[in-house]
Amino acid sequence: MIFQSPTWLGVEFENQFLDKLQTYQCKIIVFIQDVIPLMFRENYDDWIQPYIKLYNRADVLILPSRQMEARLRQEGLTTEKIVYQGMWDHPTDYVPQVAQFARQVFFLGSVQRFPFSQEWRYQTPLELFAEEAIDNQDLNVHYHGYVQDELLLHQLSQGFGLCWSTGNQELYSQLNASYKLSTYLAAGIPVIVKKGISCEKIIQKQGLGYVVESLEEADRLVQKCTPEEYQVMAQRVHDYGFLIRQGYFTRRVFEEAIFKALEV
Repeated sequence: MIFQSPTWLGVEFENQFLDKLQTYQCKIIVFIQDVIPLMFRENYDDWIQPYIKLYNRADVLILPSRQMEARLRQEGLTTEKIVYQGMWDHPTDYVPQVAQFARQVFFLGSVQRFPFSQEWRYQTPLELFAEEAIDNQDLNVHYHGYVQDELLLHQLSQGFGLCWSTGNQELYSQLNASYKLSTYLAAGIPVIVKKGISCEKIIQKQGLGYVVESLEEADRLVQKCTPEEYQVMAQRVHDYGFLIRQGYFTRRVFEEAIFKALEV
C-alpha cells in the first residue's frame, strides 16, 4: 500500500489508517509530499515527533530529497529503506515547441507569500501569475492573474521560470521538491533557481537553467544571455520535460519503492 502524507486530516487519523492497514499484514510505503511541522514552524514543537513516529512505521519511505532525509534523521527517523523523488511530474497532453529566447522572467506565486515580487525593479521584466495584482507603476512587473493549467503551459513559451523564496520558505525549498519548478520544465522554459534548492544538482547537471545566489545575479545573467546560449538550454529543457509531462518520475519512484518493500 502506498500512502501519501499528509492527508490534511491530522496525524491522529493517519496513524489510525496505518493501524487498519497493518491488520491486513501488507507492506506500507509512505510517500511524503509535505512535512507539516517543517512547513509551518509555529507548530514545529507540537507536531514534529508525532510525524516522525508515523514515518517510522513505514516499511519504505519516499522522500523528496537526501536533504530531507538528513533533516528527519536529526529528529529520530529510523526507517532504513528510503527512495528519493527528486522531481514532481506535471502530467499533460500538451507538447510544447522548443522555447524561444526572450529577456523576461515568469513567476507563479502569491504576492503575499513571496514579497520580493512587490519590490521588483530589475531591468528584466517579471511576468507575474498571481491572484493578487500589484498596483505600483514603479515596478517592472506585468500582472497576468490566475490562469488555468493548460493555458498557462501555452503562455510559458519564452523566457525563464523563476523559483525563489525567503525565510522559512527558503529553508523548506532546500528540503522539498517544487511544484512550480516542474511546471516551468513541463512548459519547456529554462529555469532560474536559488542556490541551495533541493534540486540544485539536477539543474546544474542537466543544464536546465541558472543557479544563482541573488535576484541581482539572476537579472544580470538574463541580460547577458545570448539567443544561442538560450536555445541550448531550451533544447535540454524540452527533452527533459518529456519525462515530467509523461509521469516518468512517479512511475520510477513507485517501482523502486515496491522493489525495496519486497526485498528481504
